[in-house]
Amino acid sequence: MKVADKGLIVITGCSHHGIVEMAQLALDLFPGKVIQYLIGGFHLIGIPYLNNLGKSKEDIRTIGTKLKTMPINQILSCHCTGSKAFTLLKEVLEDTLTSIQTGDCLAL
Repeated sequence: MKVADKGLIVITGCSHHGIVEMAQLALDLFPGKVIQYLIGGFHLIGIPYLNNLGKSKEDIRTIGTKLKTMPINQILSCHCTGSKAFTLLKEVLEDTLTSIQTGDCLAL
């Protein structure tokens, strides 16, 4: 069975318009489907880039809570999510969330 048979694979770039909104749009466009993989940068890093958040801790936890309620099996987060935001999301999403980096290979 191919992964596509199990659900959608949604790949975003830097999610300036909001990862929750992007995931919801995919689900709206394909009613009855689940998102097998949601992959992208979630644009939660702040400026300057080192050790800053682009949103409040509460906002980031809310994003995690919303994603957790959606039919998403695996979330792969990269670059512009930022390590601090990733840690906050991981508290909410637990094993559903994994970090990926440049050079990683994904067998989907």
